[in-house]
Amino acid sequence: MTYHKKKRIVHAIFLMAVLTLTSCIESMYDNKSYPEKVYFPAEGGTLKVSGDAWFYALAIAEDGYTKAQKHIFDVEDSLIVSYKWLSIKTKVHSNSLEITASSNNSKNKRTMEISGGFGKKCAIIMVGQGKAR
Repeated sequence: MTYHKKKRIVHAIFLMAVLTLTSCIESMYDNKSYPEKVYFPAEGGTLKVSGDAWFYALAIAEDGYTKAQKHIFDVEDSLIVSYKWLSIKTKVHSNSLEITASSNNSKNKRTMEISGGFGKKCAIIMVGQGKAR
C-alpha cells in the first residue's frame, strides 16, 4: 500500500469518526456565526450563509446518520456535498456556504443536518423544507 493511499485511509477514518457524531459534544460545538437553522419553501432554492470560520470537512446527515461527506484533502478548490434533495458548496478556505434545496413535491416536510468541522470544533446547521400544497 502506498504512502498516499495510507494517508487517505487515515484521513477518511478520522473524518468518519468526527462527522458521524452528527450532534457535537457541547464543548466541541460552536457555530462561529453560522445560522443554527435554515428553512426552504417547498419550491426549493439557494441560500448563502457565512460565518467566522472555514470548514475543512462537510457532511450531510439524515435521521442521525451521515449520508455524504467531503474533506479538503479530497478536493483541490471546492467542497461540494450532495445527498438526495440537499447540496452544499464552498470554496476551500472560504467562510461562506451555498446551500441548495431542490423542490419538494411531497405532502411531507423534510429535514437534514449539515455538519462542518473546523479546528477541533464543529458547527451544525439544521435544514428544513416545507411540504407541497
